[in-house]
Amino acid sequence: MAQLLDYLSEKYQKDSLDEVNRRLLELSSLFEISQLLNESLDLKRVLNNILFIPMGRMMIARGAIVLNRNGRYQTVMTKGLSEELTSYEFETVDFPESYFERDDNEKDNSYPELNKYADEAKLQVGIPFISNNQCLGIMLFGAKLNKADFSTEEKDFLGSLANLAATTIENALKVDEIQQINHQLDNKIQELGTLFDIGKGLSSTLELPEILNLLGFALMGQMFITRYAILLKSENELSPYVNKGFNDSFIEDTAAKLCDMTPPDSIIPANKIKGKVLQRHIAKNDVQEVIPKQQ
Repeated sequence: MAQLLDYLSEKYQKDSLDEVNRRLLELSSLFEISQLLNESLDLKRVLNNILFIPMGRMMIARGAIVLNRNGRYQTVMTKGLSEELTSYEFETVDFPESYFERDDNEKDNSYPELNKYADEAKLQVGIPFISNNQCLGIMLFGAKLNKADFSTEEKDFLGSLANLAATTIENALKVDEIQQINHQLDNKIQELGTLFDIGKGLSSTLELPEILNLLGFALMGQMFITRYAILLKSENELSPYVNKGFNDSFIEDTAAKLCDMTPPDSIIPANKIKGKVLQRHIAKNDVQEVIPKQQ
């Protein structure tokens, strides 16, 4: 009896030490990951670390991160997925708020669109990013290369990683949004400056060639357009006055066809213009936009 007690004591002591060592190793890894995530608020860099660290650690070949951007869940980063799945945008706004696992034997229809995406992308598990009781998104992973199931410890590790990452992702999204707003403001300031310069130039001359040149320089300088044509209406016909980069016969044919149609009220994509014949005609020369000038 004493020998049996000694054996059990040694066995469970060893198991306890192994568990403690494993936990210490996991905490050490999470601490290092936390430091890595907090080094930068660049969204792409943050998501790279979140996706690739567990893929390398657990030998996973497929992965994806889906985030809530402006009220819509969008796939923002992938690894090992086909091209059509790399920018998938979900129609649903209902995402799981706990560990998510696909089971081929037990079909769960709680999240049909997510299940469909996971099936097509061959993704097996998902762990949501929860911050302030809100789901920011979810990270999804495919099966491990050795075909082994995800252990309880690995699921715990992924859950801890998602918890650590949620705050960083939330902050990175805010920084990204601020950067986008600043970029839009810079563009607006540049546009206003260009319009002011054009206005000064136009007020200094009444010569048509100079006016058209100013307009052309604005198109090339502000929007980096290399091909454009300006058609002016005289009595009942359109005549080409400026042609940069297009074939002359094409512009003359286009002028004749445009003259027969009612002009649009505002800028219109070339593929939305009325008349299939005209659409095909201008599509051959890669015309992108038609801009009417209203009096």
